Amino acid sequence: DAVFRLHALDLAESQAAAGGQVWHYSFEYASEAFGGLLGAAHALEIPFAFDNLHQRGISLLLGEVTEEMSRLATGMADAWVSFAQGQSPRLPGGDPWPAFSQTTPTTAVLGVESSLTTTHLDEVRDLWTSRG
Repeated sequence: DAVFRLHALDLAESQAAAGGQVWHYSFEYASEAFGGLLGAAHALEIPFAFDNLHQRGISLLLGEVTEEMSRLATGMADAWVSFAQGQSPRLPGGDPWPAFSQTTPTTAVLGVESSLTTTHLDEVRDLWTSRG
């Protein structure tokens, strides 16, 4: 959290405050490899974002590729293509994914059931800032 999540959130807030367009996400698909030890580790979303779960070696980090994983990967890749084309992305499943803003800090929670929230990291931020 202290190394990645909080800095990503700070960057999203700064970019939105400067008038830029921002889409914030939290990848929460937990890998089943190594008995679930990895969870939703940093960079685990990369094969999903490029929809290349079929590549050699991917199952080492993800476990056996399932249909739900393939749906998530296709949805994430479609969203990333939309970003690259300058379009507003959609969540896996097709629902609109609004941009993050100062007034509505929307985070897409990407996982088995993808959803949107505006309070996703409040507890995390409160925990780390209270340790100050």
